[in-house]
Amino acid sequence: WGSSIVVAGNNNQVVFYDEDGGEEQNFDMSETSDGNDCREFTAAATNPTGDAVVLGNYNSLFIFTRNKDTMSWEDKGITKVENMYSVTAMDWKPDGDKLAVGTLCGVADLYDICVKRTMYKGGFEMTYVSHSQVIVRRVENNMRIIIRSQYGREILKTNIYKKRYVVATTADTLLLGDFESLKLSEIQWHGNG
Repeated sequence: WGSSIVVAGNNNQVVFYDEDGGEEQNFDMSETSDGNDCREFTAAATNPTGDAVVLGNYNSLFIFTRNKDTMSWEDKGITKVENMYSVTAMDWKPDGDKLAVGTLCGVADLYDICVKRTMYKGGFEMTYVSHSQVIVRRVENNMRIIIRSQYGREILKTNIYKKRYVVATTADTLLLGDFESLKLSEIQWHGNG
């Protein structure tokens, strides 16, 4: 899961701390790149893998992700939502493909979140929700299996065999999922076959 704590409030600062309380990074959001003023942060939610966080603000959502190579946090920009007003609640769907946002005025929005979405031969849709998690959906019956590296490794390749088995590889692990039992295994693996 995540290895940082994010703190933000009414001073327009977003600060990431490590698990020992040491400051990792500090972002000053008082002057945003698009010229909009930043108000107080009122809610925050991290994705299930802990490598992305969304902070709620007045009429906007601030997005930060952890760079998988440098392990540092990066400001990924601001999503403006006119007439949203203050965000009072946020949470991610447990599989990481949707973000629910509640506002002061009683609005509940649901955002579809993905890094990339592709169709695979034989009627399968692959939704990459983070570098280490893929949701594979069989289109004909809408059955889904979540392929997630428990070691936090980037999933490099995903294949489907006999319309039942999902095989994914990372740099040093092999993941195998079964559509019938919906079980997943991950083992250390150094090889190309």
